[in-house]
Amino acid sequence: MVHKGMRGRVCTVFGWTLPFEIDHVEPGKSWTWRVAGVKATGHEVLPDGAQGAWIVFTMPVWALFYAAVCLWAARKIALLARAPGLQA
Repeated sequence: MVHKGMRGRVCTVFGWTLPFEIDHVEPGKSWTWRVAGVKATGHEVLPDGAQGAWIVFTMPVWALFYAAVCLWAARKIALLARAPGLQA
């Protein structure tokens, strides 16, 4: 479970690993983090009734280059959500 203060390391698209810390959590809804001490993307799930949910990534302007990585991640999350055994 993601929680405020959670720390770890993330592997970047360049193969480097950097430290991260979760800095804000709305349980069951959203979380934001800092990577190497810098505000990074936010992650949010918005329920869409019986249709499922929307995955939302927020990012500071300086990180717009990261949009392609977020799109890739959203597709991967969607595939995982449809995997057998994960359906409610």
